Amino acid sequence: MHKIGKYPFRAEQFMCNFRKQLFTSFLINQMLCAADLHSTERDFGTEQLAKINKTWVLSRFAIEIKDLPLRHSNYNIETWVENAVRFFTNRNFRATDSKGNVFAISKSIWAMLDITTRQAQNLLDIKDGAIKNFILQGDEKIELPMNKTDRVTFEEPMPLLRTIDTYYNDVDFNGHINSCRYIEHVLDLFSMDWHKNHIVKRLDIVFVSEAHCPDQLNFYCSPPKYADTQSHIEDASSLETIDSEGDVEYKIKITKKSPHSNEEIECCRVKLLWRKITL
Repeated sequence: MHKIGKYPFRAEQFMCNFRKQLFTSFLINQMLCAADLHSTERDFGTEQLAKINKTWVLSRFAIEIKDLPLRHSNYNIETWVENAVRFFTNRNFRATDSKGNVFAISKSIWAMLDITTRQAQNLLDIKDGAIKNFILQGDEKIELPMNKTDRVTFEEPMPLLRTIDTYYNDVDFNGHINSCRYIEHVLDLFSMDWHKNHIVKRLDIVFVSEAHCPDQLNFYCSPPKYADTQSHIEDASSLETIDSEGDVEYKIKITKKSPHSNEEIECCRVKLLWRKITL
């Protein structure tokens, strides 16, 4: 079996935004779907792992976007395993349009957990280390022109922008808040006017701990900065004060608070790089 998987997708109408382009969160979701298809074909999918009480969890994800597919258009997502060590595996993605043009690339890091204990498992012990057979070697390797996934660091304190409750639609098959729901909630921090004039150029997300329904999620934002000068914008309490032709970077911390406890625990970090556009 070829080490690189290539899977067809279509930008259905309900997946598209007011620009008639695929939502960023849907593109990321379909990359994660491609990862499951690829791993399932190689006997490492979520259904196969469930039989041995294991599951995949996403640890870090980074995506760079040049453009997004238009409504009703077809596109492909390629994915492959770049590396695997004891507790983590690196998986890459490349999205191409119907003409073969690359419009998005992505890097990700995954861990395998025991479903009961939620403890990380040694990947090289699972199925006699068969995951090593799927890693690209030598001339097979594909270099993606992007930096590796970011740890996303920031300085405290950070102003609180929004608190939301979690509900049924936030929860995935693993029983925790879905990766893409965090991204959707973060993008919802920005107004329609902002989205009319900016698109996501790069997004990094780092998962720190699992959140579950009905946890409350708190969203904190560090002072944004112009990506080209590193200078900070003073007012981080409003996401509507930026008027720059250059790229603007935001860092957002998401914490969880259980209704049964007053303790606030960090669960996710996000870095967003926005590009100004003219419609």
